[in-house]
Amino acid sequence: MEEKQGLNLEDSGEEWEIKDDIANQQSKVGKEKQKTQRKMFLSTHARNVKNHINLKRESALARFFLNKMAKSKPVGAKKKFFPITIPLLNREVEAYSYDIKSLDKKTINFDLTHDLRGKALDLKLLINTTEKEATTTPIQISMIASYIRRMTRKGTDYSEDSIKLKCKDNEIRIKYLLITRKRVTRKVLSDLRKQTNIYLENYVKDKTFEHLILDIINGKLQKEMMVMLKKIYPLSLCEIKFLGKENNLEQTEKRKKSKKEKTEDDTTDTNPDQA
Repeated sequence: MEEKQGLNLEDSGEEWEIKDDIANQQSKVGKEKQKTQRKMFLSTHARNVKNHINLKRESALARFFLNKMAKSKPVGAKKKFFPITIPLLNREVEAYSYDIKSLDKKTINFDLTHDLRGKALDLKLLINTTEKEATTTPIQISMIASYIRRMTRKGTDYSEDSIKLKCKDNEIRIKYLLITRKRVTRKVLSDLRKQTNIYLENYVKDKTFEHLILDIINGKLQKEMMVMLKKIYPLSLCEIKFLGKENNLEQTEKRKKSKKEKTEDDTTDTNPDQA
């Protein structure tokens, strides 16, 4: 009986070893299956993301080419130089295009530094076309930033402001810059700002927008301001940095916001993490 019991114990130990081997093999097979399933899931997810991005790119390209086709040149047409009159300056410039109608509602930046002997002013004009002619109307005039940096020096103080006013025919935005000869107190700078705001409000009331731009180009407005502000403190520079129509400024701001929103939407759509 003892021998039989010993044999049974050995047999039972071998059986347990076999069972352990089978369990290990099954666990290995299960892990391999899990790995393969995970790989399949990740590959399908990556494929779906790539397809989503490709669809977005294809739609964007389709929109681009459709817009390009809409704005494409007419059949058999060639570009020409078309004259554009600037009645404000009694001048004429030329634009290179297929047709006069394609120039309608476009803008021109006219640099006045050469005419004003180093005083850097940039005049922005809007083109209005008819069947035979193309004329311009002024939208804004601004001072180039490099000129302002060149005029500011050490040992001086400056005062600037941006105010909204109403002239004879439009609502306008004026930005001015005042630079003193030496360092001054804050009270002097605030007095200079107050006086200029009052003066500009009274000056603008009875004048049209085009008349104001001509006064800035000729330097009439700046000279009168300089003489008036000498009573408070002598200035080394008195300039109008910007003069523009308020409606056009609002339109440009809206366009910039819409462009930013479009770019943000495109980035969120093409981001694979969010997809």
